[in-house]
Amino acid sequence: MLSLLSPRSLFSLLASASHANPVQRISNSVANLFLRSLTDLSPSVARSFSFVGEPSNWTQSITGLSSTIPTSLSPLNPAFIAMPHRLGAVYARFHDATIRRFGTFPQTQHRYFISNHGNAKLAQFNILNTPLIRRDTTTSRKIHHSMLTSAKSDPPAVSATPSSPEKRVAFAALKINNNATHWASRTARPLKPSANPDKRQLSPTTSSPSPSPAVSAFKRWNTAPEQPTSSPLTSTSSRLYRTAAIVSQPREGPDDDSDVEEMERATQLAGPVKDRRPKKAPLGGIKADEETLEFRLDEDFVDGYASLQAPFGFDGLGEIVYRRTYSRVKPDGKNEAWHETVARVVNGTYNMQKRWIEERGLGWDTERAQRSAKKMYDKIFKFKFLPPGRGLWAMGSPLTEERGLYAALNNCAFVSTEGMWEKGRGGTPSKPFGFLMDASMLGVGVGFDCKGAIHVEASHNTYSSVVPGPDKSLPKVTFRIPDTREGWVESTTKLIDSYLVPGRAQVEINYDDVRKEGSIIKGFGGIASGPGPLITLHESVRTILEKNTGKMLSLTSIVDMMNMIGKCVVSGNVRRTAEIAFGPADSAEYMDLKNYEVNPHRMEYGWTSNNSIFCETGMDYGSACERVRLNGEPGFFWLENARNYGRMADPPDHKDARACGGNPCLEQTLESYELCCLVETFPNNHADLDEFLDTIKYAYLYAKTVTLGSTHWPETNRVLLRNRRIGCSMSGVAQFVSRLGIDSLRTWCEDGYKKVNEIDTNVSDWLAIPRSVKTTSIKPSGTVSLLAGATPGMHYPESRFCIRRIRMSKLSDLVEPLRKAGYTVEPCVGNEEASVVVEFPIDFGPGIRALHEISMWEQLALAAFLQRYWADNQVSSTITFDPETEGKHLKHALDYYQYQLKGISFLPRISYGAYPQMPYEAIEEPKYKEMVLKVNPGFLQVMLKGDNIAAEDPESEKFCDSAACEWKPGQAKA
Repeated sequence: MLSLLSPRSLFSLLASASHANPVQRISNSVANLFLRSLTDLSPSVARSFSFVGEPSNWTQSITGLSSTIPTSLSPLNPAFIAMPHRLGAVYARFHDATIRRFGTFPQTQHRYFISNHGNAKLAQFNILNTPLIRRDTTTSRKIHHSMLTSAKSDPPAVSATPSSPEKRVAFAALKINNNATHWASRTARPLKPSANPDKRQLSPTTSSPSPSPAVSAFKRWNTAPEQPTSSPLTSTSSRLYRTAAIVSQPREGPDDDSDVEEMERATQLAGPVKDRRPKKAPLGGIKADEETLEFRLDEDFVDGYASLQAPFGFDGLGEIVYRRTYSRVKPDGKNEAWHETVARVVNGTYNMQKRWIEERGLGWDTERAQRSAKKMYDKIFKFKFLPPGRGLWAMGSPLTEERGLYAALNNCAFVSTEGMWEKGRGGTPSKPFGFLMDASMLGVGVGFDCKGAIHVEASHNTYSSVVPGPDKSLPKVTFRIPDTREGWVESTTKLIDSYLVPGRAQVEINYDDVRKEGSIIKGFGGIASGPGPLITLHESVRTILEKNTGKMLSLTSIVDMMNMIGKCVVSGNVRRTAEIAFGPADSAEYMDLKNYEVNPHRMEYGWTSNNSIFCETGMDYGSACERVRLNGEPGFFWLENARNYGRMADPPDHKDARACGGNPCLEQTLESYELCCLVETFPNNHADLDEFLDTIKYAYLYAKTVTLGSTHWPETNRVLLRNRRIGCSMSGVAQFVSRLGIDSLRTWCEDGYKKVNEIDTNVSDWLAIPRSVKTTSIKPSGTVSLLAGATPGMHYPESRFCIRRIRMSKLSDLVEPLRKAGYTVEPCVGNEEASVVVEFPIDFGPGIRALHEISMWEQLALAAFLQRYWADNQVSSTITFDPETEGKHLKHALDYYQYQLKGISFLPRISYGAYPQMPYEAIEEPKYKEMVLKVNPGFLQVMLKGDNIAAEDPESEKFCDSAACEWKPGQAKA
C-alpha cells in the first residue's frame, strides 16, 4: 500500500498546488495519502496522527510556490513517545519504496528510528522533505521547471497534448484545475484523521491568497473555448478530491507515461459536480444547498388530498391540537392545512436524502423517490405513523432548508459531566452546561449525570482539583451578549469558566442588546421575556460558584446549575424543556435533592428535572423505594442492561458499551453528546399485520433520514455518524391489546422488529452509512398521539371516558371559535393573565380497561413484554401504584424485574381533583354525552377552515412532545 507514494500521486499533488495555499494543499494531500497507507497497516497508529499548524506559521520557503512550510513538523505530527513496532515497518517500507521510485532518499536530520524493546520511536519525520516534493530531486525539479516554463510561454490549444512526459504531467495537473479562480476561494481545511478515514470531508474557507505561478499559467490556458460538460476540463473541489483518490490507488507494474492517461481517465470518471457551497449549515453531514434542485412531490398528487377529510382523533381534539401546535404560516400569510403540512414534511425528508445521495455521487432515482414519497405521504396523512412533534413543526421549514438547524429535528439528548475537568477534551469545564442550555433552547430534552463532582487531584492534564474562582488581580472582562441563542449560551459558559478555569478574570455581563420583553422570537416562535430570566440565571450561578470556591464542586451544585438553566429556558419563553438527572444510588446528598425539607431552596428550580439513579442488578432497593412511595422519585436505570442488551429476548450484544445515560423519558440509551430521533407508529390504526409492516418501512425511513443532518456540535456529529441511532415507537398499545389481545401484539412486535432490521440493512447500504446501533423504542408520547386518536405509548387511560384539558395562550386565534362552538374555556389557574384551559370530552373506545383497573404488577409485566419483544433501546414507562396497598411491594417488584428492564419510574396514584385542571380527568359516560351535546362541531369546522387560525408556540409540548415536557411546577403528573 505504501506504493501509493509514487509519481502517480504527484499528479494530484501538482493539481492541488495550482490554487491558493499550494503548500498547505500539497502537505494535506501527502499527509492523507500517507495516513491512508498507514491506516491499512496499523489503524491504531494511524489514529495517533493529528493535523496541526497554520500556513501563517510556516517558515521554510519552497521556490516558485509562494508559500511556506514548517521547519520542524508538517501537518503530520508524529511526535510519538512509544509506538507499536509496526510503525518501524511502515517507515521502512516507505523508505524502500521511495528509493525504488526515485533512486534517492534524504538521509539528514529529517528522520531517525530508535528501536527499544520491540517498539519503534519516531522522534522527527517531515514528510514534506521527501523526494516527492523536494525540488532538488530529479523528477520533481523537472516538473517544477515545466510548470514555470509553461507560465511564461504562449498557451497551447486545450486539445493539444505536450510532447514530453514532464510537460504532460504539468498539463494533466492544470487540466484538473480549469476552475482555479473558484477553487482558490474555497481552500480546504486540513483533514483530521478519524476512526473511519474513508469518510473525511472537505470544508470551505474564505481565504483567497495571491495565485501561484501554476495558477497564473492556468488562467492563461483557460482562455481557450469552453469545452462540453463531459470534458475533463470540468472540475471543482469535490471532483478534485475524488480524482486524487482514484489516481492514488495502487497499481502493479512500473511507472510510465500511461499515468497521464490514467489521470485524464480519472478526471472523466469523477464527472461534473455542482458548487456545494453551504449557506449557514454546520460542518459535516448534509448542507443547505443553493443550487441543488429541491425534491417536490407532484402537485397534482398533493392537491388530490386537499378535499379529503383527515381522520384526526378524538372527535376533533386531534385537529385542534394540530392547528394550535403544528400548522405553520405559509408565505402568503395563510396557515397550512393538514395536507400541506404533510407535503412540507415529506418534501423536507426526501430533500435530505437527495442532498446526501447527490453530494456523494451515489445516484438519485427521481421516479423511485416520487413513488416512495407518495407512500410516506399517504401513511402520515392517514395517521399510520407520525414524525415527532418537532418534525411536524420543523421538517421542510426554513429552519432546516435555509438555516440547516437539523438538531431541531431530534427529540432528546444526553451529556455527561465526567471528564469536564480534563484538558485535551476539546473544551473547558463549562462545556456540558453550555450543551444542555443550547440544546434546551432548540427544544431538545437533555439528560445529564453528576460525575463531574468526582475527579482526581490536580495534575498536568486537569484544570483544577477545586473551584479556583476568578483571578481578582486581573482586570475585569465585560461580555456584551449578542441577541442570539448562541449569545445566551456563551454568556453562561464564560461566567462558569471564569470560576472553574484557573487564571481567568472576573466576567461582567452587559445585557443591553438582549431584545426587550414582548418582542417576537423568530424561527421557533414565541414572545421574548427580556433579559430578566438570563440575569437571574447568571446571578444564581455566580452565587453557587462563589460558595464552592476553594472546594471541590459538589454534586448538588452541578444539578442546581443544570436545573437553573432549565428554568431560565422555560421562564425566558425560549422553549419548553425537559431534563433528567442521573446520580449514584448510594449518595444521600443526591437522593435528598427532591426532599424540600432538607433542600427548601431547590423548590424554585428542582422541578425542572426528573431524577433517577444508576442501578446495579442485585442491589438493595429498599431505601430508594421508600422515597418513591412518598413522592415518586427517584427513577431507576440499569446502565449495564442498556449497554449489554438490545431486546431482552436476544443474547447480549454489547453494542452500546459506550453508553452512559439516557434521555428525559428514558426510552433511549445514549452516549454523551448523542441525540436521538423518535418516530411513532399506531398499530391499532392498521387493518392487518401486512399493512403495519409496510408502514414500518416509511416510519423507519423518516427517522433514519434525520440522522443525515449534521449539528453545530462536533462531538454530537461524531456520535451520530457512528451510531445512527433511531427509535421507532408504538402508541395505542392499550387499544391494540383490548382489540386483538396480547398474543397478537407479540406477533406484531417480533415480525415488526425483523422488518425494521431488514430495512435498516437495505437503506444503510443505499445511503452508504453504518447500520443503526439500535432502532426501536416505546416513547411515552404526548400531543402527537392525540392527533391520531391513540393512547400514549404503552400507557392505559384514566378511564374510557375522560376530560382532556389543553392549555392555550389567551391570545390564540382558536380560543374564541372554541368557546362559540360550545367547549368549556376557563382561565388557567396560576397564569390567568396569559393562558386559558380548554376541556375536550374523549372516548377511548369500547373494551379498553382503565388505569385504576391495572395493577402495578401488570403494568410492569407489559413494560417487560415490550422490552423483550420490541424495544432494543428502552421502554418508557411510568408505573402508577396505590401507595397504601402496593407501595410496600415496590422493593420486591424491582428484585424481579431488574433482569428484564433497562429503566422504570413510578408515580403514586392520586385522587381525582387533588390538583386543579389536571390534564386528564376520568368521567362517566353520562357526563361525556352531556359535554358532547353542548358542542357544535359544524360551527367549529367552519371556523377551522378559515385562514386566520395561527399556530401558537404552546407553553408545553411542541417539541419534546411527551409527558415529561408537559410537567409544570406545582402540577401533578397525570
